[in-house]
Amino acid sequence: MEKKTCDICLKNKTAILCDHCSCYSCKKCCEFTSETYEDIQEVLPENLKAKVLCPQCFMNEYEQKLNEFRETYEAAKSVKIYEKKLSKETRLIPRMEPAIRVENCKDTREVMMQIAFEAAKKGFNCLVDVEFKSSKSRDGSYKMLEWSGVGIPAITKSQS
Repeated sequence: MEKKTCDICLKNKTAILCDHCSCYSCKKCCEFTSETYEDIQEVLPENLKAKVLCPQCFMNEYEQKLNEFRETYEAAKSVKIYEKKLSKETRLIPRMEPAIRVENCKDTREVMMQIAFEAAKKGFNCLVDVEFKSSKSRDGSYKMLEWSGVGIPAITKSQS
């Protein structure tokens, strides 16, 4: 890296280029989203995966979106999931919404998290009749399972 002037503190340091607006900022001034939001990095959508941001871009455009995403992600973690084989226990939960489908995932945990995330985005706190299916795929001589799933979002009353 060459020495550039930081656009924020105006010191002649090794400056890092912002992934969004292409301005230079030093290591002390720039925001590293890969470190700040490390816990949700693997599930972030592509439009929020900028690694290095200047303070203006971070505050104006990314911080609010990342915090909203984190809140939805935390709500998705608390979504109750009832599989299809438990339909006798969930028969009194109304099923008003269409099913949420997710495909091309690497494991059942990822399928559950994506379905729960979509349900949490819509304001639901429960998934009923959840089913997982696997299909074998081949990439040359390498075989792997691709998982898909479906679940019906619902709202349950919390017991106090």
